[in-house]
Amino acid sequence: MWSEEPDENKKRKRLHHAITMLRNTLGGAGFVRRNGNYYTLVPPEGTWIDIATFEQLCNRAKVLSKSEKLEDAIALLDAADRLYSGELFEDLPAAYFENDMENWVVPKREWFRDMALKVLRDKAAILRQQGRFRDALSSCQKALQMDAVCEIAHAEAMRIFHAQNRADAIARQYRQYLSSMDAMELKPETDTLERLRAELVDTLS
Repeated sequence: MWSEEPDENKKRKRLHHAITMLRNTLGGAGFVRRNGNYYTLVPPEGTWIDIATFEQLCNRAKVLSKSEKLEDAIALLDAADRLYSGELFEDLPAAYFENDMENWVVPKREWFRDMALKVLRDKAAILRQQGRFRDALSSCQKALQMDAVCEIAHAEAMRIFHAQNRADAIARQYRQYLSSMDAMELKPETDTLERLRAELVDTLS
């Protein structure tokens, strides 16, 4: 912060002033605590935070799915999907994390994005098990709009086509994956999808 200011003492004074104002705005020093070289935000009890709620919904949905409470699991996955409205702190200027030491955003951003993709895949898998193939494919397509090379979404789409006895669609989905990889100048790191394609098609032969 304040990278244009060469005087370290002035920057520290600005930081202390900002922390004081933040504490006053939140209603007390206890809401912003110092922990060594870091300051930590401590929200008031009962505060609703979308990130925390998103994680809770994902974890609870997994438990319900394992317990075969599929409709309840879908309801929570839908709620988690609605909460994910874009990449974490996508409007934060890159100047705030322009080197590895300050790059605290990207790992968290990628983690939440991966979770959002898994939410859509998990929802599609449950819908497939229920025979709701159109809704299941819609969930996969939404994931692929977020990430055209998302392996788990392509894999689930192929499983849906397998359940519909559509070998041609399985092959087409795999070609779509390869085409998207080529467009991004990427190469598959494993042959997982190729093996899945072959296994699914073989069972329909």
